Parts: sequence; C-alpha cells; structure tokens
Amino acid sequence: MSIGCVELTNVDYLGNNRYKGTIQLKTLYHAMKRPYVMYCPATQRGEYDPENPDYVISADYNHFHSITYPYLALDESKVNEMTVQYLRNQLYWSDLIWNARVDEDLPTSLEYDENLRTLRIYSTITMPDSAHRHRAYYRIFEWCKEPEKIPSKVELTQIGVTITRSEIESLLQTFDPNKAESVTVHHLNPEKEGELFRQLNNTTKKANPAQVIRVNPDMNAVTRTINRLYSQCEVFNRLEIEETRTTIHSKSRKLVPNSTLQEAIKQYAKLLADLETHEPGAYQDLLDCITDFFKRLSQFYPEMKPGADRETRWHSRKMESFIIENVMFHALFKIVFETWKAFNNRSQSWKNDPLFIRIVNGLSKNIRLPDHSFVNIMSRRNPNWVGRIVNHQGRISNNRPSQAAAFDYLSDEIGLTTLRNPRVRPTA
Repeated sequence: MSIGCVELTNVDYLGNNRYKGTIQLKTLYHAMKRPYVMYCPATQRGEYDPENPDYVISADYNHFHSITYPYLALDESKVNEMTVQYLRNQLYWSDLIWNARVDEDLPTSLEYDENLRTLRIYSTITMPDSAHRHRAYYRIFEWCKEPEKIPSKVELTQIGVTITRSEIESLLQTFDPNKAESVTVHHLNPEKEGELFRQLNNTTKKANPAQVIRVNPDMNAVTRTINRLYSQCEVFNRLEIEETRTTIHSKSRKLVPNSTLQEAIKQYAKLLADLETHEPGAYQDLLDCITDFFKRLSQFYPEMKPGADRETRWHSRKMESFIIENVMFHALFKIVFETWKAFNNRSQSWKNDPLFIRIVNGLSKNIRLPDHSFVNIMSRRNPNWVGRIVNHQGRISNNRPSQAAAFDYLSDEIGLTTLRNPRVRPTA
C-alpha cells in the first residue's frame, strides 16, 4: 500500500466532507501507477479470476490492488469502449470518484487552501466508483507507450460503430496528457465507503447485484438475513455462495449466487423487517427453521450438501435434477417461509413436528410415470415440470410465472397447500 501526496486544483468544498476539483491526466496516471490511487475489492466490485472462480474475495478493508491488476471485476470491453469514447471526445460522464480514507491506524491529512483552491491529499485514496473510467484513462497511456497493445478494433455498442486500430492510433496522436478531468473527493471511513459504492451505483449506473450485496450486507432486512444464514446455515455458508457474478461459472463449484437468494427472499422483506425490530425471538426462530429445512433437504441431495464438488453439482444441473437451479431456490424459500408462517399462525412449533418433517421429506419423494416407473420429484425426467419451469425442448425459465408454478406444484405434492388453509386441521 502506498501513501503519497496527490494534489488537486480548482477545488471547491461542497460540504459534508466532500470536495470537487480537477487533476491533469498525466498526474492521475502517475498516481495510479505508483499506486497512490487504489482499488479495494471489499468496497468495490470485487475481483474475479475465470480460472479460479471460487476464489473468496477478501473482506479486508486494507486489501488493495493497482488499477492494472488483471483480475479486477471490470469489463475489459467496456474499458476499451470508454477509452475510445474519451479519445473521440464522446465520454460525456467522465468524472472520477475518490475516497480519501479516514483511518485511525494510518496517517490521514487533507490540506485544503480555500484561497488557492487546492487540495493536498495525504491518505489512502480509493475509488469507490468510476473504476472503469480510471482504467480507461490509464489505458490511454498504455496504448501511447505500448502501441502493440491496441486492439484490432473496438465496438462502440451504444451507437453501433466499429473503430479500427489505425483510427485509434490517429486519435492517440491528438491526445493531450495535460488535459484535466473532474474529481469528487469524499472523506469517509472504510465502512461508509461501501455504502457510498451502493448509493452511487443505485443512482447512476447499476452495479452487478451480487457485488452490491457483498459490499453492503447490512443494506436491508433481506441482505441482513442472507448474511445471518452465511454464519448459521451450513448449506449457505459463504464458501458455497457466488458473490461476484449473478450466474455460476462453468468452472465453479458454488451452489447459488447471493443475488438469487436476495430475489427469492425479498418478497418477505416486510415480514423480516418487522420480526427483526419487534419480535427478535420469532426472527431467530424463522432463521432456525430455514437452517433446519435446508439441512434436512440436503440429506437427500448430495449436490446441495456443503462442500459438494464441481462435478457433482454440474452433473446435477446438466443431467439429473432441478433441485439446485435458480428457479427452484425461489420455490424452496417460499415453501420454507410459508411453512414457518403456517405453524406460527397456529401458535405451534415446527421443531421436530412430524408434519414439518413430512413436508421436507416430500421434496424428495418419487413420482410415478405413465410407464409405471418412478423418478425423483426434482428429476429432469419428471414430466410435470414441462410447461411449468421448462418447455418441451428442455429450456428452463426463471421468471415469476415459472417460480409460482414450481411453488404451486410442490405445495400440492407435499401437503403445504392444506397446511396453509386455516380452516383445515392437518394431520401428520
């Protein structure tokens, strides 16, 4: 980690520990190269190595990378596109966002001269937003110094134009390294830096939902519940969860993306917030119910067990079962929430209740086929899934109608429909 002095000019104090000024691109380049301006995976989009997709992102606020680190969770095609847009004077949103960290363990100093309108920063400087823009500005200098790195073409996707290598080389001839760009500087501690990332990406461009959830586990009742499950439920311990992407990479052994868990649970956001605030005992009971439900269910499905290897999970996804498909997690979470609610409404405990166990066990039952053979209810050979979550070609749908269809079908098969009817007294 490097701490030096970076100076901005034309600076105004905006209030609330914020400054806005300018920096010459050549100064910015050297600040990133040293590096004085750094990328923190814990408060930004993370890092991702496609050859090691199960790498666990560090939650250490003092873990940094240079903007040149090859495994930052950035879209390289987007970086190239922004680089060319800038060279063509078409990057209209070019402001940079910094955080000059407030850190009790490290020397921190901001020297603002209101008369000269300068700001000297002696601090850890991070980029809680605009990492793509930082990399694009750095790339201009890379291409100038190492023209062999210029791609053969760059697609400007928004306007449908292709820029060739020779055109890029011509644009670089007119590049002015003394040109200045705007920088907004915040002065926050590392915890607030993650919140700043979330706010900026909700109000400007959308970040990957998985990254927002990872950076802001206390964002709302749903993300807090997911975070509690990480530590309480072995099936959903953090090593099993994809926190960088919204899909599972073909080389990954991860069980499910955190964004799928959020989408599956968010319909119960109000319930979770109310229980958290007003009935913490009931909230813990619900977490216990979810934990027990998935622990029992995983006994029937090896691909759901914590620590299952890539081959087991990918064979399940591609050949055998729907149990760990994203659409099924929506149905399963609704089943466990509605089961808990039904017991709670009857003032009964679900713990070791024969009816609760029957509901869980029902999710592993066998279904009789027309030829009188049997298949597991979650099997891809179960014809009842056709028209619900898959079409006749076997293509899976993960949308609200398919999620609802999966829940309704399973509820009928396992007896949950009866349990949810307050006028019926279910029997185990």
